[in-house]
Amino acid sequence: MRPGPSSFALVFALSVLILAGCKDDGTTPEQTGDLVVNATAQAPNPSASGAAAGGPSRAPIGAPSSWLIGLYEFHISTNSDCSGPFVQAFSSGGAPSIQDFVTNPVLFTATDLPIGSYPCVSMKITDVMSFQSAVSGGACVAGTTYQGDVYPAGLEPFLDLSLGTIPATGTDAAPGEDGIFLMFSTTPSAVVGRGYSTNQVVPLTSALVIPDEITFSWDASNAVNDTGTSCNLEPDAPAFFW
Repeated sequence: MRPGPSSFALVFALSVLILAGCKDDGTTPEQTGDLVVNATAQAPNPSASGAAAGGPSRAPIGAPSSWLIGLYEFHISTNSDCSGPFVQAFSSGGAPSIQDFVTNPVLFTATDLPIGSYPCVSMKITDVMSFQSAVSGGACVAGTTYQGDVYPAGLEPFLDLSLGTIPATGTDAAPGEDGIFLMFSTTPSAVVGRGYSTNQVVPLTSALVIPDEITFSWDASNAVNDTGTSCNLEPDAPAFFW
């Protein structure tokens, strides 16, 4: 029996629907999504900002007016122990992309990332950071640029994504740029279990889900510190929030 006109119309309609749901590269639009990553020097919850207490060697005097941090790479993984494979969402391609966290910048926008849930996020950043204090007090002078080395010589070794040791160089007095990886995970103990330093592993409250827009928060709202002989920055632990 030959199909009638209505049968041909149905076949044609189905063909149009199938073709409309595909890209030229053979993937469907639903397989990829975008990621926007913002940054801030404020706490996710403003009421929690400045919560760190002073101590014998810590006399917080206020917030920075500028805080420059460089981003080299941004990776995500579907494995909560931060094992590969990794999806690279951003690469500076060489010199780090320097951003002032006080200005709440957009770190980057990534497109066409595989849609899914990623319980591990890795950021390669500069370990030498520059800041200026918004106020003067003790050894801190407003408007003066200070540098700090967050991964100085002698610190417990940090690892890279291949579990290789990152050499630690420099001091606050003479900073040395090394480029360090921060590892965020929903199960940080599993990351530490693979050999990463507890100083580079940070809890992730929930998995990143592509597509998404997130903010990387490193609260420095009361982090400018007068030691009596020097001025440094001691921010709270970094975190992501949605």
